[in-house]
Amino acid sequence: MSTFVEEYTSLSHGKTFIRWDNVQTPPQSNNCPILLFIHGATVPSWQFDEIVPELLRHTELQHYRVLRLDLWGHGRSARPDTEYNLDLFVAQVIDVIDRCCTGCKHIIGVGHSMGAAILSKVVSMKQENFRYLVLVAPMLDYRSLNPHSRLLSLPVFGEILMRNSIVPALKRRRAEKYSAIDLPELGDQFASEIQERDGELSFSDMLLRMFRHGAVGDQSSAYNGLAESRNRNRTTVKGNGNDDKLLLNIHVMWGELDAVANEQQILRILRRLGDIADVNETQMRGSLEKSGAGVSYKKFDGFEHDLLLSHPKECAEEIVMFLKRASVA
Repeated sequence: MSTFVEEYTSLSHGKTFIRWDNVQTPPQSNNCPILLFIHGATVPSWQFDEIVPELLRHTELQHYRVLRLDLWGHGRSARPDTEYNLDLFVAQVIDVIDRCCTGCKHIIGVGHSMGAAILSKVVSMKQENFRYLVLVAPMLDYRSLNPHSRLLSLPVFGEILMRNSIVPALKRRRAEKYSAIDLPELGDQFASEIQERDGELSFSDMLLRMFRHGAVGDQSSAYNGLAESRNRNRTTVKGNGNDDKLLLNIHVMWGELDAVANEQQILRILRRLGDIADVNETQMRGSLEKSGAGVSYKKFDGFEHDLLLSHPKECAEEIVMFLKRASVA
C-alpha cells in the first residue's frame, strides 16, 4: 500500500515542512532510492503535485520514495529573520538529507528554477549520495532580467515597492496562470500561504531579502562548483585504474517561452556543465555528445517557466527517458 506523509522537522532556523510520497506499508528501509524535489522562488513544494504521480506511474520509478520540502520563507516552513542567500537554502536541504536520507546512496535530484541552483550546490557537496540530476528551467541570474532589481536595493523605497506593487502583482499573475491550466485553487493556496504570520518575517520582506542578499542573483558559482565536483570524481575514478567515467549524469529541461530562465542563460549553464566552447543551441547537442560529459538537455516548444505544473505528463516522460538512457550509458 502506497501513501504520503506530511511532517515538520525542527532545524536551526525553525520548522521545515516535509512531505514524503510513495511511502510503503510496511515501511521501506532507509537505503531505498529517493526522488528529491527542490522548488524555486516564491512557489513551495506543492508545485510538484502534478509531476510526482505522473513519474510514479512509470515502472522504473515505482519503488522510489519521493521527498520534498518547503524552503525557508516558503509555504508551510518558517520565515526566519535572517539573510536570504543561496547558502541559507543549501544548508537547509543538506540538513534534511542528513536527517531523512541516512544510508541512501541513490538519490535522483530534481530542481526547478532557483531550486536547480540550490540542488547543484548541494550535489557538489554531497555527490556520493546522488545518482542522477535533473535541472528544470534552471535559474542563473534572475535579478539581471528584472527591471525592479536596482530599485529594490534602495532603503525604504524598496520595501514600499515590494509590499505595494511586486507582491500584489505576483499574486495576480499566479492566479491567472493557475486558472489558465485549470488549477485555480492553487492561486487561493498561494495567496493564503503568503499572508502575515505572528512573530515571523513577512513574505514581502523575505522576498526583498532574496533580491538584496543574492538568492535570485548570479548563481554561476553553483554551476561552476557542480562542474568542478564532477571532474574531480572522474579524475579519482580514472586514477584508480578504472575506466574514465562520470559518477553523475545531468539532464537540463526548459520551455521555449520561458522568460524567467531564458535560453541564453540556460545555454551558459550547459556550456559550463559540459565543459564545451561557446556554441549556439543548434550546435549544443552534438558538442555535448562529443564531449562525453554526461550532460543532456530537452527544450520544449511552447512551454513556459512552470512546465512541471502545466505539462506534467510530457515532463515525466522526458525524465524517464533520460534515466533510461543514462542507466545504460
